[in-house]
Amino acid sequence: MVIQQMFRIVAPAGLICLIVASLVGCDSSSGSPQSNAGPSAYCAKLTEFNGKSAKPGDFSTLLASAEEVQKVAPDGQREKWDLLVSYARRLSEAANDQRKLTAVLADESKARAANDAVASYAKEHCGLQMRSN
Repeated sequence: MVIQQMFRIVAPAGLICLIVASLVGCDSSSGSPQSNAGPSAYCAKLTEFNGKSAKPGDFSTLLASAEEVQKVAPDGQREKWDLLVSYARRLSEAANDQRKLTAVLADESKARAANDAVASYAKEHCGLQMRSN
């Protein structure tokens, strides 16, 4: 179902919102890496990120927020965010090319696994239920 929705959306921001919806909850209303910054900094950024909404066409703000979380992610989580941010960028770049988009979507299961790991960590270590669309 999510893949079908992705193919119907032509705006890169819409694609990204669908991919990270379980992390961000996109809706229409609204430096150098510092790995090992500590769980409290990571939980604070996750909480902030979880409360954000992306307006259609506002992919850059959403990606910047994801990159801020990525910078403070502890070991084990940093790799998940590297994968999610990379996947989001690749989706954005492929949005208007059906062949490229199909190739990127072949990695959707990896992105979903990373997403699930982030959500599990958030619940277990931060007491945070990541919202979904």
